[in-house]
Amino acid sequence: MKKIGLIVPYFGEFPNYFDLFLKSCAFNPSIDWLIFTDNEVEELPSNVKIVSMTFDQLKSLISYKLNTSAALLDPYKLCDYKPAYGKIFADYLEEYDFWGHCDIDLIFGNLRQFITEEILTEYDKIFMDGHLILYRNTKKVNHSFDLIGDKDTSFRYCIQVLEVMYFDEWGINLLYEKYGLRQYNNPRYADILPQSPYFRNVLFGDDQHHKNQFFQWRNGHVYKCWEENGEIQQREYSYIHLQKRAFPTPPSSLTKEEAFVISAYGFYSSNETVEINKANYKQAFQYHVKRLKGITPIKVKRTLKGLML
Repeated sequence: MKKIGLIVPYFGEFPNYFDLFLKSCAFNPSIDWLIFTDNEVEELPSNVKIVSMTFDQLKSLISYKLNTSAALLDPYKLCDYKPAYGKIFADYLEEYDFWGHCDIDLIFGNLRQFITEEILTEYDKIFMDGHLILYRNTKKVNHSFDLIGDKDTSFRYCIQVLEVMYFDEWGINLLYEKYGLRQYNNPRYADILPQSPYFRNVLFGDDQHHKNQFFQWRNGHVYKCWEENGEIQQREYSYIHLQKRAFPTPPSSLTKEEAFVISAYGFYSSNETVEINKANYKQAFQYHVKRLKGITPIKVKRTLKGLML
């Protein structure tokens, strides 16, 4: 089995469901997580390691490894550096066949069920969205971020811009297409739409929404469940992405339970009776307000360019 190590630099307060993120990591024992952070964590699964590091120390490491003094004013700008982690964190990755990066607003299911040995053998890059991407740990692949692309899809240009350019899921994907490199994209994850008051996910392939659907983590697996013809149906995903959503702090007891429900209003025990399909209009409104405030010429240009591809 090919060894996989995931790099997670994170600075600032962890989400209040971080313990459930760790719980889902623990159910993937053949994959390692390396979290570079200035936070302290008391209890960790055996496959998760904390590397103590400040944001300034990381900036120094990046400058040294990439021979650059590029713009990096806050941790969110790290989105543009993710495809270069194979070079930046090379000293931590020697034992791995694949390295990757992921966010921590995720709850993982059974990753190996969806990222098979066959896929890992055939492709150099797995997935195309920045919340989880894997790269083959070879010199050629680890330097692919530095291939020459168009202005706004070139790594060296993107890291000189103060604004986040989303090179991790825009520029690098276009570079792989341009140079005919092997990337796999058959997304079987539940990417929850932050603009929807209901708990709906981006649809891929034959996926569909159901009026009474809800999501559940159960014994290391993530499911979307719904009732149909008097029976509970389910569709399994590799993980669920809870982007740009704030939740009430989950009960600590959930870390000990075999299953829990994830809804627009947070995390609940599977034994608890809640309105799991209730819309959260407040969250959707706050998302749209923040989105409007964040509009910039670069974002408009990139959106228009994406529509024309």
